[in-house]
Amino acid sequence: MKKVNLILCIILFTVSIISCSSDDNEAPTSNQFQGTWVGTFSGNDDSGTWNVTVSETGTKNGTMYSTAFTSSYTVIGSVSASGDFSATAGATSGGAEFVGKLTGNQGEGTWKTLV
Repeated sequence: MKKVNLILCIILFTVSIISCSSDDNEAPTSNQFQGTWVGTFSGNDDSGTWNVTVSETGTKNGTMYSTAFTSSYTVIGSVSASGDFSATAGATSGGAEFVGKLTGNQGEGTWKTLV
C-alpha cells in the first residue's frame, strides 16, 4: 500500500509541475513595421521628403519637408497590423494627408494637400 501511495504522490507532483507552467518569459509582441521609414513624395503642387518612426503599437511620428514651402512639418499617424497607414502633416486646415500600404520593407500611397 505504501508503494501505491508513493506512486500516486509522484504522479500528482509531476502533474502539478506540468500544469503550473508560466508564460511570463515570453517576449512582447512587436509591430512588424516598427522602426524608421524614409521616403519622398511628389505631385502637381509640391514635393519633398519624409521621415517617420513607427512604434511597437503602430503609432508613427516624424517630419516631412516641403520644397514648395521650404518648411518642415510634424507627421502624426498610425500603421495597422496589416500595413495600412494614414498620417497628417502640418495643420488639418493647411497641411497634407498621406494614406497607403506598407509591405515588407516598402510602402506606397497617395497624398493630398488639405485646404
